[in-house]
Amino acid sequence: MTMARLRVQLLGGFQVERDGVALTAFHSQKAQSLLAYLLVYRDRAHPRSILATLFWGESDEARAHANLRNALYSLRHVLEGPQGRFGQYILTEGGAVRFHPKSSYSLDVAEFEETVESALHTAGEERATLLNTAITLYKGDLLPGFYDDWVVIEQEHLRELYLQALKELVAHYTEHRDYAHAIVWARRVISVSPLQEEMHRALMQLYALTGDRTAALHQYAECEAVLQRALNAAPLPETQTLYKKLLRGAPVEAAPKEIPKLPAVPFVGRERELNTLKALWQNVQRGQGQAIFIGGEVGVGKTTFVQKFIESISTPPPAPPRHGEGSSPFPFREGGWGVRSLQGAAYTSDSALPYQPLLQAVRAVLKSLPTQTLAQLPALWR
Repeated sequence: MTMARLRVQLLGGFQVERDGVALTAFHSQKAQSLLAYLLVYRDRAHPRSILATLFWGESDEARAHANLRNALYSLRHVLEGPQGRFGQYILTEGGAVRFHPKSSYSLDVAEFEETVESALHTAGEERATLLNTAITLYKGDLLPGFYDDWVVIEQEHLRELYLQALKELVAHYTEHRDYAHAIVWARRVISVSPLQEEMHRALMQLYALTGDRTAALHQYAECEAVLQRALNAAPLPETQTLYKKLLRGAPVEAAPKEIPKLPAVPFVGRERELNTLKALWQNVQRGQGQAIFIGGEVGVGKTTFVQKFIESISTPPPAPPRHGEGSSPFPFREGGWGVRSLQGAAYTSDSALPYQPLLQAVRAVLKSLPTQTLAQLPALWR
């Protein structure tokens, strides 16, 4: 008997087809979310206790496990059909559940991620073709209307991949002087993420290159308004420099040179606060975790202050004194204080993503870890 083919779409909405026939008789949105979860994290088995808590955490343990059993039964009935083979798509064994990795199915999320990944490892027209394919596959945010924490987290991840694909296309078409297409994709970036100031700047440049300086100046006004409304901040110096250049009617290059960095300004006026942070860092070195809140008006130098502190602890200290020459206040470790700092950000205009700065920071460092290191993590955390 030929195995039925399952087609699942999660981008832009929840749709499932079996052999071209839409499946709609799902028990509840919770069951749909469970299926989507098993598909998105299809590379692993999920303990029943984790799934029960994740999807029915508001219920007591017995009720949560009963709800999970009912949802799994309903999913099997819908996906496999009355004549289907038990376990064709969903496997349950050893107290864990997973989507059958060898079943006949397609998933738009997987196709999108794989296409973007392939594009980033190619060049030229083949790269542009793959990027265009990826953008076509992205029909919208993951599971709109679903508000589970895991959905919101993955929405952010996939949206970032989509924005990356769009930016790569802007760069490709700009390089090939196809400014009309570059403008289309740059506008798309702005529509998805209005705070992308570098895309506002790219659009100003692109409009100028097509001879439409009025549109370029209007783009600056749009950028200025967005930043003021969302962050109460002015455009970056490089954006203002480009704007002044346009006002003067000066020519705009297709590939503007990087604005030279100004000489380092001596860091003064925050020595007391910096010493406070260093004292707290000493506590961290002793194993006492710390959380610090730094507040202040826009432009007073909070970011510079934090960056200066990070630089001070990321630089390895001098070699430890030899025995008998004195002692160090901290036990010396190989690599000194060459710590790795993780950085994330969130803005009031962003969607309400729980722990967004932490997720952003951790995701960035995980990408830099070798596969062998990731494989050593417990299955629950991979």
